[in-house]
Amino acid sequence: MTLAANEIRRRTYLQALGIDQYVSRRNLPGAAPTRRLIIQSAQPKTAPLASGAAPIVPATEPPLQAPSGMLREALNQTRDAKPESSSPMAAETAPPAEQTVEQFSVAVLRSGGWLWLQDLAGLPLAREQVQLVAAMGKALAPGASVETLPQFDWPMHQNQQLDLGTEAAAMTLNTFLARHLTDTCQGLVLLGEQTVSRLGGLAPESARCLILPATRDLLATPGLKQQAWRLLKPHAQH
Repeated sequence: MTLAANEIRRRTYLQALGIDQYVSRRNLPGAAPTRRLIIQSAQPKTAPLASGAAPIVPATEPPLQAPSGMLREALNQTRDAKPESSSPMAAETAPPAEQTVEQFSVAVLRSGGWLWLQDLAGLPLAREQVQLVAAMGKALAPGASVETLPQFDWPMHQNQQLDLGTEAAAMTLNTFLARHLTDTCQGLVLLGEQTVSRLGGLAPESARCLILPATRDLLATPGLKQQAWRLLKPHAQH
């Protein structure tokens, strides 16, 4: 039996079963070439009838009976076929672009009724910096001690499915600081402009904020300490 005859018989079985048939419009990449069959119907040419001759009536072909093996093959081929997208080529879903995440750490100290924040700029907090904060804390509240709290590290995870941008970092830092503010510690001292930028203009509700030069700048330039004291003096406890 020829390929055309096989294809006609397969389509007849599927049509009798009420199963839709799909044929690709073009050869798919990596797939075997699709065998397409164009079935043309034509009226048989008949010779002119002689006068008085009876017309020739074509014999009626008996209905096709589907052998079980061929029917199973037709069903399998139809099940594997999928309707083609209406677009010329299905759009591929591009993987999400990896975020560019800025990593930073903020040291947090508590002294004199304030939280002191210092962006570490990739360097560990030096003993001299802690001693400087302790001295400024005592200037605000005589006899105050200094306590080093856990530093804030960003990002806190590496899940690229979540927002790791600067706004998310500022909000997370804001929440982190709110947990450390108590009735006896209601203000923030932001040491350096880089530390200020980490908060993104946010601050825990009802918290007072003072902005001083960074501790490394205060240690390197003694004249800045007088400027810092002028900002601290109005908040000193007497």
